[in-house]
Amino acid sequence: MIGRIVNFRGGRRTHHTNQMVLELNDENFIKEGKFSTVDGQKGNLQSKNP
Repeated sequence: MIGRIVNFRGGRRTHHTNQMVLELNDENFIKEGKFSTVDGQKGNLQSKNP
């Protein structure tokens, strides 16, 4: 996972790299029990897109 962050800070600012960062944050939210993401496939406790 650290490699993804290094690549993101390397200058590749695209939607794909942003999506990877969101996935890293989603993993932390799942551990905290505050799962909230636009991706409804991983979980649907809370969805920003109704």
